[in-house]
Amino acid sequence: MRATTSARAEAEPNVPAKPRVGFCGLGIMGLPMARNPLRAGFPVTSGTAPRPGPLAAEGATIATSPRAVAEASDIVVTMVTSSPDVEALTFGPDGIAAGARHGLLAIGRLSGLEARAAE
Repeated sequence: MRATTSARAEAEPNVPAKPRVGFCGLGIMGLPMARNPLRAGFPVTSGTAPRPGPLAAEGATIATSPRAVAEASDIVVTMVTSSPDVEALTFGPDGIAAGARHGLLAIGRLSGLEARAAE
């Protein structure tokens, strides 16, 4: 995993910086999932929809698009209800893939049962 710069890493050179975590999909399941790394001290970036307010109030950075989430993150988690939503977030014109770089870890999660989840 790629090291990132942080105040802690600069103060303690032998302590690796925590990876930057991005979330797309802050619904019933995504919002609590995004809070866990944030509360554990990881830098978290989230997309704008549907409800970034609570996470922003807790210290997350809010990005303007899935692409911007990917550009600001080492790990991106999507938590949406269907495969078409995952596809749009990932491969849409301003999607995660557009902001991806070598080494980005993308984790796709679905909050519903769906036959295409294995894809």
